[in-house]
Amino acid sequence: MAHSPETISAFRYGFGLGQHQPTATPENLIAQLHAADTITQAYPTFGFDAAVAQFSEFARLTKAEKSGDAQAGQQRQQARKDMRKIQEDALRHVFFRAMYSPNQFRERLVHFWLNHFTVSAKNARLSLLVIPFVEEAIRPHIASNFTTLLTQATLHPAMLDYLDQSASIGPNSIAGRRRDRGLNENLARELLELHTLGVNGAYTQTDVRQLAELLTGLRTGRQGMIYQRQWAEPGTEQILGKTYGGDRPQLAHIHEFLDDLARRADTATHITRKLAVHFFSDNPPQDLLAHMASTYRVSGGDLMQVYGAMLTNKHSFSAIGAKVRTPFEYVVSGLRALGITSTEAENYSSRHFRRDITLPMRLMGQVMFRPAGPDGWPEDASAWITPSNLAGRLQWAMQITRATGRSQSLDPRLFLTQALGDLASKQTRFAASNAANRQEALALILASPEFNRR
Repeated sequence: MAHSPETISAFRYGFGLGQHQPTATPENLIAQLHAADTITQAYPTFGFDAAVAQFSEFARLTKAEKSGDAQAGQQRQQARKDMRKIQEDALRHVFFRAMYSPNQFRERLVHFWLNHFTVSAKNARLSLLVIPFVEEAIRPHIASNFTTLLTQATLHPAMLDYLDQSASIGPNSIAGRRRDRGLNENLARELLELHTLGVNGAYTQTDVRQLAELLTGLRTGRQGMIYQRQWAEPGTEQILGKTYGGDRPQLAHIHEFLDDLARRADTATHITRKLAVHFFSDNPPQDLLAHMASTYRVSGGDLMQVYGAMLTNKHSFSAIGAKVRTPFEYVVSGLRALGITSTEAENYSSRHFRRDITLPMRLMGQVMFRPAGPDGWPEDASAWITPSNLAGRLQWAMQITRATGRSQSLDPRLFLTQALGDLASKQTRFAASNAANRQEALALILASPEFNRR
């Protein structure tokens, strides 16, 4: 059975059906990326400067407490609460943006690129830096050229901290000779393997080593990314068949390399395939892949043209359901389907937000901003469709219908269309109509295979 473009668009390119449902055309989806990003004004977060101020004050008080300052100990506890509060408020606003933005395609792209350029909150400092990374490196640049997005993500303090770039010193640099320290290859390796060329890209370990030398000098400071020439490896580097650098290292040499890297054919193939896998299936149609990769190469990595190639291809409104929603996508889509108003969401207490959102997501297998490694959250269905994760989804479906009061106010027959449009199968309709009560019926719809997929 063919499904309506509205339903396909909502599931493939957005966070499901809801009160902000744009017209389902390629032109409208592209127009969303041209529109003003007003949802960020409604739900602001914070940037790098605010994060550094919070963490620096906490670190200062920690040091003072260790030196025996009793008053500093009390202030440190308050500083810890302040850090948690700013993070929690920002996390809530991340959810609200996804739930209420009329530009659903933009929100999906933000989370796609955030996962592509993974920065995991593996410590207290990074827990504060992830949000600025989204706000400064990712969100403003998703409709730009891939060179710009790649450069912003690579040189952001969050990425440099996450991949321990500040620990990388040119062995023959002034600092390297003085401190007898050497390279850290983390950023170089992930830059080639994950962010651009792909695991099967045409690069060698020598390229990784030479790139690591080129990247020395990149560090983080209170003002953000800094380039310290005395830490940078002098001389030229041979990377992917081209010479970069010189006796006097410069940040411009790194920019030059990133621009070249973004334009390589392997990068075009890897990036466009990841987009197609995310929005279509784990094995996208070959003609779609070829069209997107060709558009990338010809345009020099113009992301708007790449999105246009994806959205205007004959497969753009083909059958959906090949992908499984991540827990974040599932929860946001569930809240949208239930018709949770912005007033209701904004009045949620911290305790209720943790009870109904973040803790259930943990049971489903996802802790926000904390993927296990730099490759981010997995795309394949097997990672999410496990007995324990499915149990977490069913438990949440029962819990959220009761907690939001929808089990008393929402007619399951109406909710079938509200949540699934014309996707509801005979089996789901039968199960919902034969449920023991209204809450069970609503939960069965949320737990249905159709709702868990996109």
